[in-house]
Amino acid sequence: NTEASNKCLQNASRIKVSTIKESAKKHSTQKSITEPSEQLPLLPRGQPFNFKADRFSIWGQEIAFMTDPLFINSWNKVITKTSPHINDSAVYKIFWRAHIAVSIISQIQRKDLVIAECGVHLGHLMQTIMHYFKDKKNIELHLFDTFRGIPLEQIEKNESLAHWHNKNNYKGDYYKTTKNFFKEFKEVKFHKGKIPDTLAKFNNSHVDFVSIDMNIVAPEKAALEFFWPKIRFGGAVLIDDYGFQKHTTQQIMYDDFFSRHGIIPMQLPTGQAGVFKN
Repeated sequence: NTEASNKCLQNASRIKVSTIKESAKKHSTQKSITEPSEQLPLLPRGQPFNFKADRFSIWGQEIAFMTDPLFINSWNKVITKTSPHINDSAVYKIFWRAHIAVSIISQIQRKDLVIAECGVHLGHLMQTIMHYFKDKKNIELHLFDTFRGIPLEQIEKNESLAHWHNKNNYKGDYYKTTKNFFKEFKEVKFHKGKIPDTLAKFNNSHVDFVSIDMNIVAPEKAALEFFWPKIRFGGAVLIDDYGFQKHTTQQIMYDDFFSRHGIIPMQLPTGQAGVFKN
């Protein structure tokens, strides 16, 4: 019995080793992205994909949006234009965030949309959206930003990361640069200045989608309180910094706001959170 048991264990060990080798061989053909790149690859259906960047990772998944030529072309077009002006190489890896935004827009079942973004910088997400839906939807886009970085007077003591952003990402005045990126699109309105001051320039009675990414509580809270009542049913809010480390006060603010409406923000591995209004 002992001899038979040992043979079984040896056979099981050989099977296990063989399985591991076959698995390693299979996954060696997977496409991986870990370093900044100016071009995103178009993957064939059925090819597993590994990704480690933008503060999360996946392994061995088949990513549908990476097989979509329209998305890949839209993103690559944006990156090609903005690349000379990118100060933080991590920006090359936020394409998953752009996919989330595109997916949400596709789920809003209206052809004519009003969209607002609060915190634009170079406009990577909104440019991707405008390119992607150019022949699919009629979009009126409103862009709110100082285009000079985060106002110092709005930064609280526990929001020190905002100073890092000002020093490393938001250098100088990038208003003309960003405006030039959107010149091919007709219905784009720029609201330069700090929130809440510029919110009065939004004269529409409704909005369908709002992206919020200003890195600190004060302007984000003002934007949320202003736009939420204006969002039509079926519309959505996309929060950029919800799950990121050192943005705890923003998360608390959003949780407090939405809890009053019986809503739990849908947190995503990208750090974002999405909220639909239904």
